Amino acid sequence: MRNKIYLVFPHEKTSFVRLSISLLAVGTTLKEAGYDVQIVDMRFQDYENFDYSDSVFVGLTSFTGTTLKKGIEFSKYIKEKYPNVPVVWGGVHASILPEQTIREKYIDIIVRGEGDITAVELADVLSGKSKKKLNSIDGLTFKENGKIVHTKERKFVDMNKLPVPDYSLVDLSRAETTLGHFPYNGSRGCPHRCKFCFNLNFHHRLWRGVTAERAISDIKRIVKIANPRGIEFTEDNFFTSQERVRKIAQGILDNNLKLTMGASCRLDYLSKYDIEFLKLIKKAGWDLIAGGAESGSQRILDLLNKDIKVEDTLESVKKAKEAGIKLCLSFIYGVPGEKREDVLMTLDLIDKCRKIDKNVEVNGIFAFTIYLGDPLVEDCKKLGFVEPKSLGDWANHNLSDFNTQVWLSEKEKDWLKTIGHIIRFNYFNQTGRVYENLTHKWHYIPYIVGNFMFSVSAKFRWKFRFFDYAYEWKLWNWVKERYLGHF
Repeated sequence: MRNKIYLVFPHEKTSFVRLSISLLAVGTTLKEAGYDVQIVDMRFQDYENFDYSDSVFVGLTSFTGTTLKKGIEFSKYIKEKYPNVPVVWGGVHASILPEQTIREKYIDIIVRGEGDITAVELADVLSGKSKKKLNSIDGLTFKENGKIVHTKERKFVDMNKLPVPDYSLVDLSRAETTLGHFPYNGSRGCPHRCKFCFNLNFHHRLWRGVTAERAISDIKRIVKIANPRGIEFTEDNFFTSQERVRKIAQGILDNNLKLTMGASCRLDYLSKYDIEFLKLIKKAGWDLIAGGAESGSQRILDLLNKDIKVEDTLESVKKAKEAGIKLCLSFIYGVPGEKREDVLMTLDLIDKCRKIDKNVEVNGIFAFTIYLGDPLVEDCKKLGFVEPKSLGDWANHNLSDFNTQVWLSEKEKDWLKTIGHIIRFNYFNQTGRVYENLTHKWHYIPYIVGNFMFSVSAKFRWKFRFFDYAYEWKLWNWVKERYLGHF
């Protein structure tokens, strides 16, 4: 009886390797069920070096965008060399567009939604452990006699019943951390309705998480295994339950866990928290909170269904400063319907935040991204966006650039990109992330000279809101992409 299962993270080679929480979760439940699980991470491993001939199946996670190319490449490789091995796709992209994805000849089955339990039931059928049929397993899409079959939706799992992640499945020595923070995910989903987020279609606005007691137990185990500087809560909406966060913070203190913490928080939450709660989590180790301010224009916030006020951002900066917590803000631009004055309002808001707290970080202003299934896709179509019709077309959908924002002229894109470059440059300087990653001593001289020149340019352009004809910032971006890598 076959027992080997390969789970694959498709990606180009990169030195930036974040721990794949989703594959780790699925791999753990499969291992608990008795399967021999191997995670293949294409960011630093060559998939050709493995023998897949006796696999129950090979499973891939999928994210909208260019990483799909490597998933397609790998799947075609399996079908050509190991035609009898089932190729199973999961993840956000395949879950939201299962019909379109399953049409591809090199994909046999799709696991929709959470794969923890579905993957085990699927493995039992494919390996012969179970006499059930595929159509009896909830959460599957597959081809049968030339027809596409969708089984009923699987109910969300109780995360407290899932096994503790088995970190022996991954190479922790290759896993990048954020400022030494080990990633931990103790909840899934988000109850809010932001138009630009995959949560609407993947988690259906349902939030669920492990208990505070389970979270503390998991964190203590991470400390024993990895001895990290801190914990990064990589959850969609960690602060959904304030009482749960309070218990986690108190548990960290009670267990004398000397850690620093990082998490994201909605700014309408943060602006309303009392200072005693914020000082408690600060005492427990929360030295950094990230928040999506998105825009300084209330019109754009309302258009995005963000359900926060511009004033929430300003109040959050005040609250975080009083509690001694560093706040890191992020923004987006290039939203359909956004005008130049809306962008300038965002820049004004950033200035106001820095006036309140000079140490507030602005991680960046990032290009609005068109994700499949988002309500804003329909607005984009009215402005000329053509939705990809196949998996291969989605693979050419670059999420980190303005290539899909057809409503913007090239001049408008250049104007926005310059703003983004300057914000990111200032963030790198503020956090020291470029300086710390210089690998050769002789790099320090050009770094100091270049940093001075670009600092002068950044201050001048920001002060006068002059972002046209910014050739020097195109040069900076080229240097960053070529020599500095991913930050």
